[in-house]
Amino acid sequence: MMNKFYLAAILPMLVAGAVHAQGTEVDRVFAIVNEEVITRSEFERQLQDTVNEFRGRGAGLPEENVLRRRVLERMVDNRVQLQEAARLGFTVSEEDLTGALRGIAERNELSAAQLRAEVEKQGMDYQSFRRGIRRQLLIEQLINRRIRSRVTVTDAEVDHHLAGSLREFFAGRELDVSHILLQSSSAADEIAQKRAAARKARAEIENGLDFAEAAVLYSEAGDALEGGRMGWVDSGRLPQLFLHALKKMRPGEVSEVLRSPNGFHIVRLNGIRGGQSRLKREVKLRHIMLKTDQVTDAAMATQRLNALRERIVGGEDFAAIAGEYSEDMASRGKGGDLGWFNLAELPRSQAAALGELDINEISRPVVMRGSVHLLQVLERRTGEAGGEILRNRARNQLLQRKTNDEYQRWLRELRGRAFIRYLDDFG
Repeated sequence: MMNKFYLAAILPMLVAGAVHAQGTEVDRVFAIVNEEVITRSEFERQLQDTVNEFRGRGAGLPEENVLRRRVLERMVDNRVQLQEAARLGFTVSEEDLTGALRGIAERNELSAAQLRAEVEKQGMDYQSFRRGIRRQLLIEQLINRRIRSRVTVTDAEVDHHLAGSLREFFAGRELDVSHILLQSSSAADEIAQKRAAARKARAEIENGLDFAEAAVLYSEAGDALEGGRMGWVDSGRLPQLFLHALKKMRPGEVSEVLRSPNGFHIVRLNGIRGGQSRLKREVKLRHIMLKTDQVTDAAMATQRLNALRERIVGGEDFAAIAGEYSEDMASRGKGGDLGWFNLAELPRSQAAALGELDINEISRPVVMRGSVHLLQVLERRTGEAGGEILRNRARNQLLQRKTNDEYQRWLRELRGRAFIRYLDDFG
């Protein structure tokens, strides 16, 4: 059975980025985004997909004008990002697209044919689905180049993260959280306006408005149409601002209005659980990584890594090869050494490859989205999560958090530079 939640989570992103409506019928223009238009037929298809998504998860629909406005805003966000990707010359190869579709099928425990059947069963044309995935990959490329490549986490930040008063949350605890975000610049009048709106939203929730409906109505976060639901997350991924509030809350409670540099937040604690056993299967590993992009595709990178693997198997030093050829700037100076990792926390393709390797054996090239790797296991151990594992986890959590904050700022800037005109009034 397909993981409906997973597929439903990506469907809204797919049609939202459509560049042109199908067919030759002249459409009414709903919005202009730079030199492109969003037409009525595009909008209505996306609106219907969103309605189906709400019904699929058993959620009540917000007011029609609110839903229509939210759907159009999401389409504009996708359009400005796709235009930026095109301006920078980003492309997605057929091989990358096939790999992404294979990954979706694997995560849902389906074959390629079964994935197609499930997509069509949920009322979406499969070719439209493929085009949507391609657009999603383009946006991910853009985010990798413009956002993730600029975000770093220092050892001092990791130390501070681990030394905080909320360290107990790292003991495997997970929280089910929903949130509402009202973004604000540093302008005093905008701060006052957004604070008032946040307080109004909080008061309406207190008076009986469902939190998910309030998120659709008020939130400016990317998950507003999903009711602001973040789902089950390791508490270490959440900002300290959220954790300080959540620590005092019981499931079902809603926080006061919280202020951060990005704006104003309201958080709801849906549930809390202890997480998995702390008994971990860990590997100490090193790698050689080659990036893939519009110049070097996965096939070319794989060919280059196979040649490097032959040299290492033939007697050349792994660390020396990594130092010369690896494109992972963080590890190449250490001979590709990545330290200790929990197998359960690695991407599936890497974990599967590592699980089959003997100590010091070199893997075949492992293709991931945006990169290809040669992997070598130096040691294995099973036991309680150690300090190094904790530091790696904390570093990844901080990277995700800082990347999301930077992405929200960047998207506001991108929209601010774009010419956007709405030709439909939703009230």
